[in-house]
Amino acid sequence: MPSSFWAGAFLLFILILLSNGLPFFWDNVLLSAKFAYAFYDTNFTTIWLPPEIDTGHPPFWGAYLALWWKAFGKTLWVSHLAMLPVLLWLWWQYWQLGRLLQLPANAWQWAAVFFFADPTLLSHMVLVNHEVLLAAAFLWGVRAIFLQKWHWLSLACIILCAVSVRGILMVLLLFAIQIVYFLSKKERNYKTLLISIYPYMVAFIFSAVYHFSHYQKTGWMLFNPQSAAWGEHYQTMGFGQIFKQIIVYLKAYFDFGRIGIYSLLLWLFIRYRSSFLRILKCPDFKFWGQACVVSIFLFAALICWRNNPIIPRYFIAFFLWVQLIFLFLIFTIIPKPQKILTGLAIFLFLGNFWIYPANIAQAWDCSLAHLPYHSLNRQMNNFVENAGIAYEEVGSEFPNMNAEYYTYLNEKKQRFGDKDVGLAHFKYIIYSNVMNDFSEEELNDLQQNWELVKKYQYFWVKIYLYKQVVNPS
Repeated sequence: MPSSFWAGAFLLFILILLSNGLPFFWDNVLLSAKFAYAFYDTNFTTIWLPPEIDTGHPPFWGAYLALWWKAFGKTLWVSHLAMLPVLLWLWWQYWQLGRLLQLPANAWQWAAVFFFADPTLLSHMVLVNHEVLLAAAFLWGVRAIFLQKWHWLSLACIILCAVSVRGILMVLLLFAIQIVYFLSKKERNYKTLLISIYPYMVAFIFSAVYHFSHYQKTGWMLFNPQSAAWGEHYQTMGFGQIFKQIIVYLKAYFDFGRIGIYSLLLWLFIRYRSSFLRILKCPDFKFWGQACVVSIFLFAALICWRNNPIIPRYFIAFFLWVQLIFLFLIFTIIPKPQKILTGLAIFLFLGNFWIYPANIAQAWDCSLAHLPYHSLNRQMNNFVENAGIAYEEVGSEFPNMNAEYYTYLNEKKQRFGDKDVGLAHFKYIIYSNVMNDFSEEELNDLQQNWELVKKYQYFWVKIYLYKQVVNPS
């Protein structure tokens, strides 16, 4: 393997060392820490999650983390260390996919640069999460289809189905890629096509057994429509709302600097149209391009009809796939694109510092912009405790709704109240611009009618403690 591969593997190890104190954050508190606790506390005597945290997702990622905790201790350091094999596996799949795309020799170091420059992937290198595993398994499945390695494809599909309900949709994407691959061949072997179906049947049987067993246990499967926390995410929408979801879906691909890649792809097409089209006609590259486009649009069709938040982390595998296609095109069309790529890599990395106004929701876990929040949040918690303020007197919002027992894996189980019961219900309110769920009316109320007790700020992240002003009667 080229030296840039080993340099990338070493850099992943360094990132694990640097991030070993970062807490569980955003949805990973539930999908990683709380799922893991369910196995850890019961000594793996059941695979069924407690009702209050059962979202419908299979819990096996949590089981993986709990195994690490049992073996090496329930600490943040061990949790981040558990990410290292998964990150290395994703790095390996990315590298092998680049080989199948036949990246030129002088493109490999740039492949490494862009792998680490993408803000969403970089953020998930320093957070404990299952998204990296989904991305790695999906890219493995794509490679398995091209190489006709049906055992690999079976395992990839099972991993996807075992980690997330979204993984089931990604298996459907792999099946679509399988069809694209079959249609891309001039000589079509229908016997091979029939044989290639069995990995999907294996995944279907695995999922059916788990989810029907879950149905027998709980009375529902896949989606929990009775949940106050998640039920609204599973509702279908009208055409106007679906259109808005499609816009959000497309925005995820352009967000955090990635618009630079798509802008340069468009520029390549306009400026070097004949060369661009000639490459697209090459049989193998034609498959990779078509399969990528089909996957992206089919995924939109599968997820945009529900009222589920669409978040850039869902598409890490596609970001990496597009990167490799882009690098192949630019190195094939332009003899020396190094200056262009240097500027693009810097622009992409600077996507970590894209901060939206307070009235626009931001996927804070999808770039490194969240890093200052963790220390500021602990400072505010320490201030509250040192001031003798009881936790039940304080209202707050996601992602500040979990006890440190789940975020830092310590023994502090106090948590703040949910401000959604009404701001007036609490004596104090903690607000941060990292919180997306404060309405404009609530923010105006806090700024105009509440007393600011404490504020911490580090660069773009701010956190406030407000006290309710009691007017004399």
